[in-house]
Amino acid sequence: MRKVFVFFVLLIGVSLLASASLRITDFAAQIVLDDEGTLHVEERLDVTFYSPHHGIERWIPVSYHRFTGENITISLKVISATQDEG
Repeated sequence: MRKVFVFFVLLIGVSLLASASLRITDFAAQIVLDDEGTLHVEERLDVTFYSPHHGIERWIPVSYHRFTGENITISLKVISATQDEG
């Protein structure tokens, strides 16, 4: 019985490791608010891929609900996105 238990624990552990397809190894952000009230955000992500991918997907919310019940929508403009394979 103990051998069966150890086998299933190892099987589950290997399965969990195999299912990890990517890992973010570093995430850095530089955030600057200019005199006109515009927020400039620069992010750098270092990602290790364990299986073939087309990249990562970055989701940034642009609509928020205030505690007063009103909705606020912000303007978002992506200036650039680059990839460094080095």
